[in-house]
Amino acid sequence: MSYKTLVFSSFFLFSIQCIQAQKTPFTRVPLKEVLFALEQQFDVKFTFAEVDVHDKKVTVSLSDYDLTTVLKQLNSQTNLQFKTITDRYISILNSIEKGTVCGFITAKNSTMPLSGATIATSLKTKGTVTDENGYFFLNNIPKNDILTVTFIGYQSIVIAAVELQKKSCPTLALLTELTNLGEVIIQNTLITVIQKQADGSDLIQPDVLGILPGLTEPDVLQSLQLLPGIQSPNETASGLHVRGGTPDQNLILFDGIRMYNSAHFFGMVSAINPYVTKKIKVFRNGASAKYGNHTAGVIDMSSDTEVPEKMSAGLGANLTHADAFVKIPMSNKVALIVSGRRSFADLFTTITFNQLTDKTFQNTGISGENLEETTTSVLQNFNEFFYTDMNAKLLVEPNESDRFSISYLHNRNKLGYDIEESPVDNLEYFLQFFNDGISGNWRHHWKENLSQETQAYYSEFDLKYRFTENQNNSEIQTIQKFNNIKEFQLQSAFNLIINANTHYNFGYELTRNAIDFNLKGVAVDDTFDFGESNKNTTHALFGEYVYGNGAKTSLNLGLRMNYFSLFESVFLSPRIYFQTQIMSNLWWKAAGEIKQQNVSQFIELATNDFGLENQVWALANTVDIPVLKSNQFSLGFLYKKKGWTVDIDAYRKEINGLTSLSREVLVQGADDFSKGGSTSYGLDILFKKGWKKYSAWASYSLGKTTFKFDGLNNGQVFDGNYDIRHQVQLTNNVLLGKFKLYLGWNIRTGIPYTNAIDINRQEDIIRYEPINAERLPIYHRLDFSTTYKFEIAKKTGLNGIIGFSLLNVYNRKNTLRRTSRIKYSEDNTTSILKTSTASLGITPNIVFRIQF
Repeated sequence: MSYKTLVFSSFFLFSIQCIQAQKTPFTRVPLKEVLFALEQQFDVKFTFAEVDVHDKKVTVSLSDYDLTTVLKQLNSQTNLQFKTITDRYISILNSIEKGTVCGFITAKNSTMPLSGATIATSLKTKGTVTDENGYFFLNNIPKNDILTVTFIGYQSIVIAAVELQKKSCPTLALLTELTNLGEVIIQNTLITVIQKQADGSDLIQPDVLGILPGLTEPDVLQSLQLLPGIQSPNETASGLHVRGGTPDQNLILFDGIRMYNSAHFFGMVSAINPYVTKKIKVFRNGASAKYGNHTAGVIDMSSDTEVPEKMSAGLGANLTHADAFVKIPMSNKVALIVSGRRSFADLFTTITFNQLTDKTFQNTGISGENLEETTTSVLQNFNEFFYTDMNAKLLVEPNESDRFSISYLHNRNKLGYDIEESPVDNLEYFLQFFNDGISGNWRHHWKENLSQETQAYYSEFDLKYRFTENQNNSEIQTIQKFNNIKEFQLQSAFNLIINANTHYNFGYELTRNAIDFNLKGVAVDDTFDFGESNKNTTHALFGEYVYGNGAKTSLNLGLRMNYFSLFESVFLSPRIYFQTQIMSNLWWKAAGEIKQQNVSQFIELATNDFGLENQVWALANTVDIPVLKSNQFSLGFLYKKKGWTVDIDAYRKEINGLTSLSREVLVQGADDFSKGGSTSYGLDILFKKGWKKYSAWASYSLGKTTFKFDGLNNGQVFDGNYDIRHQVQLTNNVLLGKFKLYLGWNIRTGIPYTNAIDINRQEDIIRYEPINAERLPIYHRLDFSTTYKFEIAKKTGLNGIIGFSLLNVYNRKNTLRRTSRIKYSEDNTTSILKTSTASLGITPNIVFRIQF
């Protein structure tokens, strides 16, 4: 007998035995034996937990009944539930033992949390959606139920509830779906780490984003400037102008703490450590109703929100500062995260530091005499200059229903500088400011469709400045400035899930802030002393209706009601974001909002000669600082096809309640103080395309911001101080083995300035042309960076990174600002001295890091 004949005969006999067995009634036999026979007879597949069936015995006949009837008999004898998942798969559930399931849904390639992913039970009798951290929670789920996780643009996964119950809120990573990209609503940008969210925000992951062209490490605030409509006219990290708004009109949060100072080195370096910043959520319009007290953009940053599975750490240094961080899981429920950075300029200087100081301190009181149309080199005899920041976070996950965290942040800048003109004559400058904060967060799931998040923070900002002029060892002039903010906020919000498409957010917020400022000067022929101390309590109620229908439609409709105690008035703040698919590859979107702000900055002229940090935070009052009010509306389209992404937004924005000092629109020598407003409108366009080892990013911003003040420019409209009419940014990323190369080019029109004509000799003041009637030359800059990652110890996962960068590769001499003042000569003649503030020249930097 041949081998094939033997195999065929054996299979034939086995099949006959199975058929005979199926016709024979089963009497007190193990349930697993019956299940095997059913699989053979009806071509189905059962999924079950071994513990639920191993001790079950049943009596049943298969010959005279269909599958449905047999399953009913098995149910009555075992008390097990038989749930049909598909035409072939049947899940066996224990109807008695139930529990909770929870977890985090992320993207596989970037670990980006997926907000709005749907989790449903096998029969879709229960379900939920993930929150902004990708977290989900379901209660009273049979341990043998089957859950399906779906998210538009990603492959769905099916997992048994018992697997989730074995672990404490595990992370489930979804793979990108290999389907027509025109159906994907998630906007993947810069290697999938900048994503468009269903609520209209942009979500950025700094720890995955990598460096930017011209930088040696990720910069949290610099990365935001990749988005059209967010610009930095003064070439700093923190000077972010969002669609015509000024930096003080932005709401900046870190782990729920409001930051009133977010930069080091007078704006040149972000004060947020990128290696512990997990995500940044950015709103340019239509921000959630839970955000209050701002009239421009929202920048909501957070560190890790879940206990890491293993310890990780890193340390490194570039030519401006050194840093270190560590993430320590003390158990599977508790973790500690600590990080810190410090500059070393007070110990030694580098070429990078010298370039930054030349740009930062030019035309200030410590840079020497100004020369017409040029800038002088900064003197290098600082007594003391450094910056530092520190972050710490404690994470606690005691059970599936609760998560706690406590965060602390600290950043500080200090400058001390002496100029000795002779052994008995000298000038002394001292400037110090810090921002400290602490926050607590508690998230609790009351049941599968109702959760609550409560958070509180205390934030303090403090600035001190002192200038002293000594002659013959005696003080002949002193100027002092003090600015302090103390703010406490408590917010509690509920999230109610109606179904997989609809949920509601509603809550209450209490904010108490006290703001003091004082300016004092003593001189031989002049003295001044003025300031203000105010306190305000804000009560806010907010609610939001959220609807999402997969890739088709999303709607966020919110309302916020603010009560300011200083004004004893109620202000309403509605918000809306709407997006819907109108063609297979095209979506239409709209957003609108009305907002108020009672904490802002104004320009003080007492320390103008110093030239640094001459802005003061103040509370709105009923006398000379009004509440800022803004409204914005935008329309746009999102197009995706074959890997291309085109995102277009047209907007119009108005801000009322401005003062001439709040925008520094007064020309030198003028004493007018006026109230007015601004109007901004523009078009933001984003193009993106990614290939296997190369990605390209291009953005274009067309914008116009105008001011109108009754007491200035004869009441006529004039261009805003930082109005940038056109801006184009091109960014290229290339992966060559272990090398990553970044090349970026930025070109924009120059900002307006007021040109001086001549001097009125009788009144000794400068006569000017109409305000902001002239513009600076076109600004353009090419930046380059590269990094190389190498393995140090494979067993421990220890890796190293070295990098090199060049800012302003071709050393373009850009002009950032132009001002005029009167120059007095020894022969008692006067002339106009025009001073230009220059951009950074060619600036190299290097970095070395190790991490595991």
